[in-house]
Amino acid sequence: MRDPGLDSNQRQRVAVLPFVSMSPDPNDEYFADGLTEELITSLSHVHGLQVIARTTMMQYKGADKHVSTIGDELMVGTVLEGSVRKALNKIRVTVQIIDVASEAHLWSNIYDRELDDIFAIQSDISANVVDSLPVNLTRSESEKIAEKGTTDLTAYTQFLQGNELAHERSEASQRKALSLFESATLRQPTFARAYLGIAECHLRLANLGVTSFFESVQTAKRMIQKAIAIDDKLAEAHSMLSRIMRGEDAYDIGESESRKAIELNPSLPDAYLNLAMIKGTRGDVSDAVKLLETAYRLDPLERTVVTSLGLLYFYSGRETEALEHWKRTVRLVPFRTYCFMTEYYFYKGETEKAKETIAKLEELNPTDFVTIMWKGYLAAVLGEKEKALEIIEKFRNSSREGSAVINMIGSIYFGLGDYDAFFNCLFSSLESHSLPAIELRSPLFAHVREDPRFHEIYKKLLGTKTTQANETIIENYNLQQSKLITPAMDKATSASKEISFSFASERTKLLFDYLVSSYVSDYMARKYASEKSGWRGLVQAANELKVSASIFYGKEGGFSPAVNELIRKGLVEARIFPGERGRGGEVTRLRIAYEKEPITEYVKTRIRNG
Repeated sequence: MRDPGLDSNQRQRVAVLPFVSMSPDPNDEYFADGLTEELITSLSHVHGLQVIARTTMMQYKGADKHVSTIGDELMVGTVLEGSVRKALNKIRVTVQIIDVASEAHLWSNIYDRELDDIFAIQSDISANVVDSLPVNLTRSESEKIAEKGTTDLTAYTQFLQGNELAHERSEASQRKALSLFESATLRQPTFARAYLGIAECHLRLANLGVTSFFESVQTAKRMIQKAIAIDDKLAEAHSMLSRIMRGEDAYDIGESESRKAIELNPSLPDAYLNLAMIKGTRGDVSDAVKLLETAYRLDPLERTVVTSLGLLYFYSGRETEALEHWKRTVRLVPFRTYCFMTEYYFYKGETEKAKETIAKLEELNPTDFVTIMWKGYLAAVLGEKEKALEIIEKFRNSSREGSAVINMIGSIYFGLGDYDAFFNCLFSSLESHSLPAIELRSPLFAHVREDPRFHEIYKKLLGTKTTQANETIIENYNLQQSKLITPAMDKATSASKEISFSFASERTKLLFDYLVSSYVSDYMARKYASEKSGWRGLVQAANELKVSASIFYGKEGGFSPAVNELIRKGLVEARIFPGERGRGGEVTRLRIAYEKEPITEYVKTRIRNG
């Protein structure tokens, strides 16, 4: 039965079936899977095509299904299938493109080549898929299809092996994948996608709870920035950065990065998912649903996409569609689907049905914290206060789930009607960047949405909107930085308000405020000032009070992380000089400018009071 959420068959919707490995060595299966993923990635950059994502397509690995069945299930009009045989340094690739409606072969070929010709084979296959369909390539799309990423076959092999392991999601596989990706970058330092592999492994290890979450995220950011520095048109890098920024409540940056990713790769479901979550957090739930529907058309078997779409149908008031979607997809993602159905039934006041779905959760995973949370919520709704409080106490004594526990405690307090405790949990969650921002858009919380504390939370979460993109980015970073400032430092800020400056523009003011906050926070953490801790950037900001230039002078590696971020975003320009001579005259002049009042006193007051 066709899913009403998907488009009708059309040739421009393409499914690349997993290539069959015909290699004598079973350990070479990664190569066939890698070729499948590479072709999906390559074709995804063509704006005239809708290419089904890897997550969904790998579900068809080993499936003996007729092309018409696949076309009907995925609502595609074109299927690409083939096989790979790898032996020593030789490779044979067979491939054919099939029109689903007529089952005619649009194109087929057999490649008997040297192994290092794999790059040319991939480009040739992608080009022939496009030639077989009614789409026109732009010059940039042609270049992207022909792009190799690396010319080192060993580095490429390590990358493919790393990718295969990374998809397994276990700690052991992630660590092995990480080692392979790192080896690939050592062999080919300009291999951008290998840096993305490193970033993804660090994020997954953090999510598994086996590494420091903060340190892993910071490492992932650095790897993503390296990838973007090498290839700014790498859509997956912008999408991954968007995901991280969303997790850090930097929604303006997250939105701009996800839009950039979609612009570069219109068939990248993760980018639509990120943008949808940001839109939903901001209250644009209808827009979020449209974006998720696009992601679902591209990746109908990806679990996060599937569950998010059902949830947002519910939140947007499309209850019938939500129920139909849950019924259709519960077999794919049973646990999370029953979680959301439980929420729906509580909202509708159908406690008996909520009991039934909670029973399903207990069957599937009785020790999961979400299962326990809903049991606590049920007890609260039924007036079993002592039982609900007992579950809250168990949560308080557990650190296994980290900061996410505070949200579960808050939900049970909400069920008890203790809204003061509920909002206290939300504020704590906000500080740790673990606020369930999307979930708070649920109709379940509708009757507390007019509470002033609710508005205060979203005001802090989202910050002030602005129409200027650059100012928005800096404002969002200011919001992030302000969360690191202690109450004593806030008092210092208030005490310094009598000091006023004349700024060249509103953007200049935002830049200066951001650098001050950045420097003070750094100083309070380290208790010393150095050339790398922000002074030079602050000096330049001070100079910008009088001039319109946004140029930072310094030695390589001499800028603070805050300034490096501004440079990467193109908000300021960096000029590197080899030593104190040459451009050093500029630095000396700026240092002198810094020593002038009232800028020095303004910063010193904040530090002293802090």
